[in-house]
Amino acid sequence: MAMTTSENSCEASNGARHELPNPPIVARRNGRWAKGVSGNPNGRPDGALSRKTIHVRQLLDTDAEAVIAKVIAAALGGDMTACKMILDRISPVPRDRPVTVALPSISNAQDAMTGLAAIVSAVGSGVVSPLEGENLSRLLRSYVELDALRTLEQRVAELEKAKK
Repeated sequence: MAMTTSENSCEASNGARHELPNPPIVARRNGRWAKGVSGNPNGRPDGALSRKTIHVRQLLDTDAEAVIAKVIAAALGGDMTACKMILDRISPVPRDRPVTVALPSISNAQDAMTGLAAIVSAVGSGVVSPLEGENLSRLLRSYVELDALRTLEQRVAELEKAKK
């Protein structure tokens, strides 16, 4: 029985067509997968560790005390990188903290300006850092922009309603 093949189907000499399974996924010659094709379509399972992480954990399990003693000795000997490593572990850089700034109820542009003045005053007096003040002012600006968009939508809806 002679068969001719074309892509994903074959045809027997009697005219019957049979579907073939999809061709196997083949990597390119340079060892990389073809564009849009993955060798592992399900991805890495949750919680799976990389080889590097596993290796580092094994090293620390066996030699952690010796490594820590070496880093401390280097820091005491004046190695600033070792000092930074130790200080970063003891007292990490704070990521975020709640801040309290008395802001007025924002209902118009004048209220937003008053709120921005309160933020600038809090930064100037040291109650909040300049970075925190910048984040607060961005939050205030976003609120004002969204409120202006809401007002614009209401006005357009009223104009459309009046037009009918």
